[in-house]
Amino acid sequence: MTVNVDQVLEAVTAAGKQVFADNWGTISTYAETEFKKMSQQMVDIAANVAKHEVDASQGYTAEVGKMLMDMQRLSTVNVLIAMSAMTLVAAQQALNAMLEIVKNTLGGVIGAIL
Repeated sequence: MTVNVDQVLEAVTAAGKQVFADNWGTISTYAETEFKKMSQQMVDIAANVAKHEVDASQGYTAEVGKMLMDMQRLSTVNVLIAMSAMTLVAAQQALNAMLEIVKNTLGGVIGAIL
């Protein structure tokens, strides 16, 4: 399954709107920019993992893909904390809920690295 940035961004934004519900209006402008960056990174990581599955001399292993996604997840959590009055735990829970929605919506290689 080929996934593009627009598909991921749509799923991430929809999940963000759902998770942040009442606070979406307050954080939407900055959140949408961050979600676009996160979506691009997710697609790039997934594409490189898929490349490696076809040719082991190319791209990243799934293990490396998961590590890179964990780094992206931490970066996004820090941004969520900075743009809202969220605690670290609340930000991680919000992001985990969003990524679970993305995983269930898009699956494929993206689901494997989440």
